[in-house]
Amino acid sequence: MTANLAVIGPPLAVHTGAVLIVTVTAKEFVHRPGVHILEDHQRIAMLRALAVVDDVKLIYAPGAEEAIRKVKPDYYVKGREYEGRLPEHRLVESYGGKVVFHYDEEASPIKSTQMLKYIKEQHARESAGSDQ
Repeated sequence: MTANLAVIGPPLAVHTGAVLIVTVTAKEFVHRPGVHILEDHQRIAMLRALAVVDDVKLIYAPGAEEAIRKVKPDYYVKGREYEGRLPEHRLVESYGGKVVFHYDEEASPIKSTQMLKYIKEQHARESAGSDQ
């Protein structure tokens, strides 16, 4: 998952009664080394376990456009860090969908890449300490 869990849309889905479909980009299309430590099926299972998530779709494409064309969401939710730089914005609006930029201050989102970095740093410190 490239987005943090706080921005996948639960507040909007809960308040509007909408169905929440989360898309996951297949690991092979994410070209940042060390980003994913889980396999696609594990990432999907983790998201499906969330009560607010109605369905999870694995997308075999480098961008969101294919998923948007298939699902045609009424609301397309992204983190506010994408505001002003979202290539798929026009596509969503072209069929009447709305793009929502969301951030929950109270959720204190932690991205998976941040967690992975922390784990690696902890492991390196522990390994260095055991060598002495």
